[in-house]
Amino acid sequence: MEDYLKAIYRLHCQEPAGVIYINDIAADMGFHKSSVFRATVVLKAKGSLIKERYTGLLLTKEGLRQATFITQRYTILQRFLQEVLQIDPGTASQDACGMEHGISHRSYESLCRFLGD
Repeated sequence: MEDYLKAIYRLHCQEPAGVIYINDIAADMGFHKSSVFRATVVLKAKGSLIKERYTGLLLTKEGLRQATFITQRYTILQRFLQEVLQIDPGTASQDACGMEHGISHRSYESLCRFLGD
């Protein structure tokens, strides 16, 4: 679900009205619309999205908070991998995506301090 939130947030930032559509998410993530639809049902149930029939999706205040934090976590990890460990951008991006889901809050805070963020 975190990857979906991150994608929705990325699209949300590109869309002036903040309204996102399932087709947009599917294209962005390379997933089938049916998979995206099921994920949005879960995110709506968790209070992260507002989703009305035949309209687009909007992040709730809580969804925006979660998506921002997930995106920041990913960005910090990617930066560390590239700038400190000198990992190539493609590998750093892929590894940061995997690491962002399992990093503890304590490790994340220490990494932020280390990078000066």
